[in-house]
Parts: sequence; C-alpha cells; structure tokens
Amino acid sequence: MRVKSTGLGPTELTIKPERIWIKRAGGFLILHMESDTPIKWHLRTAFSHKDIWRVVNLTMGRLFRGTFCCLISRWVFKGIREEAPKDY
Repeated sequence: MRVKSTGLGPTELTIKPERIWIKRAGGFLILHMESDTPIKWHLRTAFSHKDIWRVVNLTMGRLFRGTFCCLISRWVFKGIREEAPKDY
C-alpha cells in the first residue's frame, strides 16, 4: 500500500499488507498501519459505523457509475455482430 500526506510533501510511505491490522475500540474500528520506507511510522485511522457506510457508498457508486457497468456491458455484448437484426 502506498500512503501520501500533504505534510510530507512529495514523500510517499510504503506499507506491506502484513503490517496492517484492525482493532475495535468502543464504537470505532481502528485501522493500524506500520510504514516501512522511507521512515518507520505507526499510522492509525478511526472509523465509526457512519464512516464505514460512507466508504461503502462511495465505492459502490464509483463501481456502478463507471467501471463495473462498462465491464458488464462488454461481457453481455461480446461476440455480437455489428449488423442490425433481421426481425425487430
């Protein structure tokens, strides 16, 4: 995973997937990450249930608005001839 921060300027932190974990703290899920390069930092993000639903809605909205629909329509119409059908 690659993480950027406006406070770091152009510096980009890299995080290996095995260095990411989630813990529950009351009504929040805390996402912990430990960066490897260029510096070793422990990063944390707290998500409430409203935040999680917002992320899900944003993700689903992007998928259904663009990429997902395009891929499905390609699959549905794959192999279909370009000429008009005889009876319609």
